[in-house]
Amino acid sequence: DPRRMQANKLKSDVEKLERRERNFLYGISDAKDKIVELRHREGWLRKAIADAKTDLQRVEDRKGEEFSFKLGKKTITDKEAANGLIQDEAKKVMQSRTIDPGQRQYFGEYKGFKLYFVKSHFDSTPPSVDIVGAGTYDAKAALGSIEYSIRALKDGIIKGEKMLAEDAAGIEKLEAMTKETFYQQDTLDKKRKLLADIEADLLRNPNPLPRWLIDAAPVGTDVY
Repeated sequence: DPRRMQANKLKSDVEKLERRERNFLYGISDAKDKIVELRHREGWLRKAIADAKTDLQRVEDRKGEEFSFKLGKKTITDKEAANGLIQDEAKKVMQSRTIDPGQRQYFGEYKGFKLYFVKSHFDSTPPSVDIVGAGTYDAKAALGSIEYSIRALKDGIIKGEKMLAEDAAGIEKLEAMTKETFYQQDTLDKKRKLLADIEADLLRNPNPLPRWLIDAAPVGTDVY
């Protein structure tokens, strides 16, 4: 029966198109998930940038001041001495059995920031340093590293603002993608309808048409 041959061909076509449609819909779903991720990142990025700007102003306000580092109750005015004391205190935290891994331990202040050691999960690794102002910035347990992190605030703001702009452009493209329709939707709909019509016809008329009716009568003959 030619109808069954045509139906089998249409089923194969529909299955191929449906696979493409599923891949298209997966892409739409991924785009929506990415938009949610970027929107979430936008929130914390804006806060991080605002905090960094506040902290940068804190640093700018102290420009020109003589070096002064507060370690516990002591105020140190010599950089080399301050660095030595920071490393001495870091060793005590590293060797301590009363401070848990990951726990913060306050140890001083510098340029208006509070400084905390964060104990490592590995006994032979020195603690890191959290520099806490409006935001929190990490450093190694050394004065040079702490100063570097504070100097990096301006670059961090620039990078953050660049990321915001890139994410906004990305969201715009992704939102446009989510509004697209499957590019072969019309073809798929037509083939589905034709297949449904043939299958319905096969149910109504399971027996194939006579060969002479399919092939049509020869030219010049009478058909009754």
